[in-house]
Amino acid sequence: MSRAKELQEKLNLQAKLQSTFSNNTAAVLDWLKESDETGISNDTERNKQLKDHKELEDGKKAFFKLPVLQIGSGLHFRTQDDASAKEDIHTIGEFIEGDKKVSSLAKKKKRSDPGLQRNNMYRITKDDTKAMIALKRKMRKGEKEGLRKKQEHSKSSVSNSYSASDEEDEDAGTMPQKSTKKKFGLLFDKKKKARK
Repeated sequence: MSRAKELQEKLNLQAKLQSTFSNNTAAVLDWLKESDETGISNDTERNKQLKDHKELEDGKKAFFKLPVLQIGSGLHFRTQDDASAKEDIHTIGEFIEGDKKVSSLAKKKKRSDPGLQRNNMYRITKDDTKAMIALKRKMRKGEKEGLRKKQEHSKSSVSNSYSASDEEDEDAGTMPQKSTKKKFGLLFDKKKKARK
């Protein structure tokens, strides 16, 4: 019998709650009718409300036109249409209202602009294989050695031209040069002070 009492109490409570809600709704509807009857007395107030509403809509449109950045990329204002651009999300409006996939934001795009790529053929990129990396390093090393040899050759030719004129001056008066050994005060050479 207690189960039946519980159900009856719940039904009574629901009825009271529904009655309270309907009374509140009726009171609010009465307030709205009164405000409609009095209306807006001034056209300037109405114009102000329309102006505020228009500003709000313009702000909303401007917000929806803001660009969305893909992960790992920067802002670019490209006017050309790519094949993948139709699938990607580029503005906040496309993100909120569009049916495009959000996963397109996570895709890292490869730079296709030749102006953005550096003209260094020895630069190692993440797409290079181990063999290509080894080849690029070998080519870079060969280039460095070639430059080094070229520099040494140019230094030796310059020093040879000066050496002929210097031989005459050296015979006239050669002074021995003294070189002193540099001393560094290293900590491990010093004896440690005894602790008291």
